[in-house]
Amino acid sequence: MASKREDVSLRSLKFWVLHVLPTLPLLWLTLVAGLVARLSFWLYTDRVWEDSLITITHAVSAVSGLGLTHHYGEGRVHGFTSALSVLIPLAGEVIVPGAGLLMLRLASLLATVITITYAYLIAQKLNLNQWATFFAVSYLALSQYQIFYGMAGMETQVATAILLAGTYFVMEKQARLAGACLGLGLLVRPDFCLWVLPALLYFVWQNRKTGFQAALMTLVVASPWFLFATFYYGSPIPHTIAVKSLIWSSPPPSLLAGINAWLTWFSVQLTVVHAGSWKFFAPFVDAHFVLSTPIPQPILAAVAVLILSLALLGIWSTRKVRGLWVAIAYVVIFTIYYFAWVGNDYFSWYVIPFMALVVLFAAAGLHRLQRLSVAGSNLLAVTLAILFAVHIPFSFPIQAQVQQIENHVRKPLGEYLGQVVPHGEAVVSESAGYVGYYSRAKLYDFPGLTSPTALQALKQLPPEHRSLDAMINRLQPEWLVLRPIEFERLKKNYPTAAARCTVAKSFRTNVPQVSGRSTLTHWGLTVANGDTQFDVMSCKS
Repeated sequence: MASKREDVSLRSLKFWVLHVLPTLPLLWLTLVAGLVARLSFWLYTDRVWEDSLITITHAVSAVSGLGLTHHYGEGRVHGFTSALSVLIPLAGEVIVPGAGLLMLRLASLLATVITITYAYLIAQKLNLNQWATFFAVSYLALSQYQIFYGMAGMETQVATAILLAGTYFVMEKQARLAGACLGLGLLVRPDFCLWVLPALLYFVWQNRKTGFQAALMTLVVASPWFLFATFYYGSPIPHTIAVKSLIWSSPPPSLLAGINAWLTWFSVQLTVVHAGSWKFFAPFVDAHFVLSTPIPQPILAAVAVLILSLALLGIWSTRKVRGLWVAIAYVVIFTIYYFAWVGNDYFSWYVIPFMALVVLFAAAGLHRLQRLSVAGSNLLAVTLAILFAVHIPFSFPIQAQVQQIENHVRKPLGEYLGQVVPHGEAVVSESAGYVGYYSRAKLYDFPGLTSPTALQALKQLPPEHRSLDAMINRLQPEWLVLRPIEFERLKKNYPTAAARCTVAKSFRTNVPQVSGRSTLTHWGLTVANGDTQFDVMSCKS
């Protein structure tokens, strides 16, 4: 046993001396670049993503004595998907009231260091050349959505760090540390079960003893939360999963449906539901609502095809590395899951950790290309790194403009609701984050992420009628928060329900419009924004 431990130690020492130490300047450079980019984004934009406030509100409620729920009036509701996305701000709120968002941002900065470090170590384990490694770590340090979501209050950077650290420990056959990451994975993202299960099976297949150690550590880390959630909420499954499954999933037909049904479903998924999924693999357009970019879209589409091709080449070239089999399995399974069950491409934060692995495989593909041309492969790696980083002077000003709109529209709107809505009266709004966080009112959000009442109302409707206006007509709430286009739909489809409501106050900001859409632009990057106008409506009989 002692000799085996010595062999492991010697191999580890040899790995660090031969592979890690000579390229440490690259690691430090990208670490500094990643942290500076995120701090600059934070200080320049102060961007707060709408959905992050939904989760933080649960932490605020817990500290205020209401319980770990979003709002008063519907009991304990598990209205968040990621346990860590609540536990991290909860720690901040316990220390200093109002520090939940700050704690999430600090956690994202720490997770950035972990993400880049373990991506770098994985690249060294694979013996990737310096420029292929540079592409992978620079993408993680500087690409748009690797920066955006984490610093805007989401758990994505923490999830990415856990995934990459866990992948490294699987490669190193460190069962206990891998198990700890697997347990954290279940807490940070429910869909990480698609990674956890293959990893545990891999450990059991390699060695029953290490498989037991990995499984035990996974349970030790994850089970306290799931036991608490079962006791506290009545189920370990988040309420949000039931909502997303009802409204936004697009599962395949049954096996008995016939070939025509399957071909139709596949065609719709490919050409309608996920027609924009290629944008996740390209710079600039990986952001939502982008109307135009400084780089022509055909070039961006070519970059996406190139990244996908390099990733496939990288998967093929590393297929004999057993320690990567779990990562390969996760990439394949997640791709199938996303294509088959996720009902639209709006939820791009789902793919941020997945993209970290895709880019590592793309780096392996770049390394393989050196067999054809060393200079060409290196030039391609540097070009791709620049393309994914060049968004910064374009996207940061846009996000600063977006946050100014939020500060002038949704934030004061929520504060106004907090002043005028009597305790116990209900508000219906699709916009749940700012409205709920600043109003603290009972909220029937659409489609019910924080509200069982809203979910039940939608369940009672035919699938084709599960809309915001139909939900309003069924629930008849005392207050509405609607965009002008949403109120127009209510008037058109349910005029009686609309007639009950009068505008109590309007919140507007002047933004140029193109083809009827509010748009923000900076140096050729143009983004649509649908949150520049809201009306608060009183609907009391």
